[in-house]
Amino acid sequence: DIKPDWVEDSTVPKGWKRRILPGTGISKSNIPCLLSPSGRQFRTRHQALQWMTKNNSDSSEIDEMSNSLVHEGWECNSLLPQSWRFRLTQFYKFQFLNQEVKLIKKFKRSN
Repeated sequence: DIKPDWVEDSTVPKGWKRRILPGTGISKSNIPCLLSPSGRQFRTRHQALQWMTKNNSDSSEIDEMSNSLVHEGWECNSLLPQSWRFRLTQFYKFQFLNQEVKLIKKFKRSN
């Protein structure tokens, strides 16, 4: 199998690259991939952002990656705590990213 080349584009920070792999198997959904300037690969922007935050990357680069989450459907909302984001999945389930960029898929209602 020949994989598509990595390309730079405006949806990732400068020096980062991305490519889309064709889906296989049951799910024919395309698979996005990101490549950091150091050669580390990620499946999602939020995974890249987690790594960047954990490894104390440059704050402007972290902000740029954070702003690019919109390309994966992540949105801010004034009803959420500061720095939290949400998205609705293709199966109509909500997912959240907290201020530590931790993915929250399940939650319980408090009484």
